[in-house]
Amino acid sequence: MLVELGVAEQRYRAVLEVLDEDASVTDVARRYGVARQTVHGWLRRYANDGGLGGLADKSSRPESCPHQMPPAVEARVLEIRRAHPAWGPSRIVWQLEREGREPLPGRSSDHRALVRHGLVAAKKRKRERRSSPTSSCAVLRMRLPVGAATPSHTRAGPGHHAPVGVILAAGLAISCASVA
Repeated sequence: MLVELGVAEQRYRAVLEVLDEDASVTDVARRYGVARQTVHGWLRRYANDGGLGGLADKSSRPESCPHQMPPAVEARVLEIRRAHPAWGPSRIVWQLEREGREPLPGRSSDHRALVRHGLVAAKKRKRERRSSPTSSCAVLRMRLPVGAATPSHTRAGPGHHAPVGVILAAGLAISCASVA
């Protein structure tokens, strides 16, 4: 009859093999398909946490977050915003500094608190796009004679071909799309 063991029971058996049966950590690790360091960790947890309870799965969530804004400061930020709806994070931080509030949160922390509590709308950041050297409005430096046509692979944007440009001055090419 096959009996399926839970994770903690399997770890317990591995620990007992090492402690009671004098099996090597390497052999036990190979048999259970884990690294030697993992078996050493189980042994340490078994000894420190007192038996089977120490071998159960543990949460990987940190116990604390030292840089998190204290609840009293966050409550004051929300209170100031509700009293002055037009004030943004910078002005709220300035007000907190004026009140002598410690620790003083950063502007971005204030903004995140306001978004978290629905006092401001979260906006997706819009990044400024640089024009690529092959875009239709870009001035291209080429070693072509004056009056010569630019290559036809000059692009106006993603997947679109621009009209053939013309060399205006020595070494400068502007596509026809930006001249028009």
